[in-house]
Amino acid sequence: MLLFYSQSEGKQGNAPMNVSKTEAGFMADSLERVYGSNKQVPAKYRLAFYYALSRYPELISLRISIREKKLNSTMAARPTVISSLFRSKSKRRYVIYVNSDSSHASPQFHEFTFNAQIGVLGHELAHLLKYRVQKAGSLLGDAFRYKKENFKMKYERYTDSITVVRGLGWQCYDFATQLQNNAGVPEAYKKKKEKFYFSPREIYALMSDLGYEL
Repeated sequence: MLLFYSQSEGKQGNAPMNVSKTEAGFMADSLERVYGSNKQVPAKYRLAFYYALSRYPELISLRISIREKKLNSTMAARPTVISSLFRSKSKRRYVIYVNSDSSHASPQFHEFTFNAQIGVLGHELAHLLKYRVQKAGSLLGDAFRYKKENFKMKYERYTDSITVVRGLGWQCYDFATQLQNNAGVPEAYKKKKEKFYFSPREIYALMSDLGYEL
């Protein structure tokens, strides 16, 4: 199986197969004390966000906000334009957008289980790992290249692989599985997602390669 992650990304202990809100709630206050600096997170995303963020200690000082916006996917993450162009990498601001458009084909965040919500947030945070070390020119270059299907496929599958390496494999697997099993999502959208992202079977195979307990 072709892997798109780098071994230098490191592997932390894997999260449990299913993380409950109760379990995350016990950890949330302590996680927020450690990771909460420069974060603006609405209460309804707080538990899943901080659990996912705990897998990415490199992001502890990043300025991250979660905002709702009309999107053509469930979530998206990017640096703000102004901070990308006119601020140093250490002072950039990042936004994780959550789709607020219920009329679009993409399933909304609340349609997924809590475990899967951790998975999609983990994927978006994996994007920030790359963004935080890129110069403005590199960010702009990726934005233009992202319009090409081959680049987008490698880019998103690489990001999925980082999510799995960071211990959120089961959460990533749940998100992909629930999306594919959602009867309200058009088949065309599902096929598009499997083209650019890992399928549940590919995530499972990667977890096996990495020594997850299956």
